[in-house]
Amino acid sequence: MAEKVTDRIGKLAVEKNYWDITTDDLSGLYVFYSVDLVDSTSFKSEHINEWPRIFTRFYELTVNELQSLQPGVRVWKYVGDEVLLYKKVQNINDLFVAPEFCSKTVTSVTDAIYNSSGFSLYLKGAVWIADVQYVQSLNMIENLKKTNILISIDNARGSNIDFLGPEIDLGFRLSKFVGTSKVAVSAELAFILFRKRGDVSHISKYSYQVEERLKVLSFEKLKGIWGSRRYPIIWYMNDWSAESFQYDEHYNSNLAQIVINEQYENIKIIEKVFSDLKRVSYLNTIIERLSNLDSQDEKQKDNFVEYNIPDYKLAEVHCAAICFNDEGEILIGKRPVDKKTLNSKWEFGCGQVKLDQTFQQCIETSYKEDFAAELDFGKELVLVTTYVVEKEKERNRKVPGLLFLAKVKNSKDVESGFSKTKHTEVKWIDPSKVDELDSKDYVPDFASSVKKASELYNIHFNK
Repeated sequence: MAEKVTDRIGKLAVEKNYWDITTDDLSGLYVFYSVDLVDSTSFKSEHINEWPRIFTRFYELTVNELQSLQPGVRVWKYVGDEVLLYKKVQNINDLFVAPEFCSKTVTSVTDAIYNSSGFSLYLKGAVWIADVQYVQSLNMIENLKKTNILISIDNARGSNIDFLGPEIDLGFRLSKFVGTSKVAVSAELAFILFRKRGDVSHISKYSYQVEERLKVLSFEKLKGIWGSRRYPIIWYMNDWSAESFQYDEHYNSNLAQIVINEQYENIKIIEKVFSDLKRVSYLNTIIERLSNLDSQDEKQKDNFVEYNIPDYKLAEVHCAAICFNDEGEILIGKRPVDKKTLNSKWEFGCGQVKLDQTFQQCIETSYKEDFAAELDFGKELVLVTTYVVEKEKERNRKVPGLLFLAKVKNSKDVESGFSKTKHTEVKWIDPSKVDELDSKDYVPDFASSVKKASELYNIHFNK
């Protein structure tokens, strides 16, 4: 649905009316932040028991650090091992500090994880901007004047927020071209910073020379961005010397080699880029609009509507449990046919971790809601295995999952009390006969997970 809406929005864009917006809604310029874990797949495979705790800490630290540096920053969503945040831009200052704040967050969270856990887990970041039009529903797209939208969806729990559009997607494309502990900056943001570099002197301790911090490393073709034209890959760095890289980083990264060999280009080339693209006037309009905002407007507009983050965006870490009854049978449920992923497959159940939950709390709440099940975890929470949910329809995302061990205390209530919207039917199976089941009817690695859980169950609950 999102791709179709984005395509439709692009066709409806009318450039001459691009800035025809009202000042009393949520339309306007936004700055987006992405903070991502580097080589997280290897870390998870090497530290199968520790990574859930470390990743949860990464989420918390990243959000807290960036929000403390720049009040008004809000969480947009979590995508696998990446945290996405946004802020409605109130003035030019918000743009000048954005790369520095992202860089500080990358460094401080990396250090905090190491100091608290001893793990050298590295981060990288990206900062970009997009001018968006607020719409109350997708039915309003016929009246769009911009290629990007902000949409809020009201429900019983409050309002959820989402962004759609090609400039929004730019951040996902940039992340591929960011080095360890480095920050990428979009070309549009870099152009504004370069044009307004003379105004940076009044930003107190966050003052910096734009030409010294921003460099163009290469020009790459990004899917869905600028058609067939190459996009500038720009990094923000405090130190452009070889010492800012790990000793062997240049063997694995062509971009690191470019920096170490000083083959990058001066940021001033960004003016020629947008001149050739005939987009200078578009960016100048952004600059003029932001420059006209006075301090009174800033105070008033910072009273931004608070949105709840929907459950499916709260944390991209799934938690499930293999649940036994007193007879040693295992509880499973059949996924509805309309599910986007693994539809009609038999599974163990699933929950999604919220930032204020432990893994055990997540499982307890989810299985109470989905199966009416009261769970017993024994003396400690036991991890059976990890798994990955591949969401091919959502940018080929791979969502990490944890599978724990549990026992149902009220198994007789499950068959009558389970949620019919989450599972079309439930049943108990004999784990000793798991090899007789047709694997195509079950979620991946079903049999191997049952066997591991059975071994742990006999040890953990039958002492």
